[in-house]
Amino acid sequence: MKIYVAAHCRWAAHYVALVLGYKGHEITSGWIYTDFNPTDQHDETERAGIAQDDFDDVARSDALVLVAGPDRYPGGKFVETGIALGMGKRVVVIGRRENMLIWLPAIRQVDDPHAAADLLNQEAV
Repeated sequence: MKIYVAAHCRWAAHYVALVLGYKGHEITSGWIYTDFNPTDQHDETERAGIAQDDFDDVARSDALVLVAGPDRYPGGKFVETGIALGMGKRVVVIGRRENMLIWLPAIRQVDDPHAAADLLNQEAV
């Protein structure tokens, strides 16, 4: 299954991607593997290109795994999750449900990346 990993922390996303990959899933989130500077360090053309790349990576996935943070973080992970939901993709959150919309019945919650991989493997059958 092709999975997009959405997270506030690149290192947490990378770990989740490693576990999911080990369990047979293909990771579509290219942002995990590229250098990234804060938004204000990119010009408008670069920002638009990065946003389109992320959108395309979500679009070509079968599911999205959202990695919850220990605190409340704003950011792209919630936009990416909304894109996935709007496209009818499966969404799984690892950890706590950070805000009200993550309580949508369509979003499944698990405690760790191994459980996310297993859940997605079961649902793919």
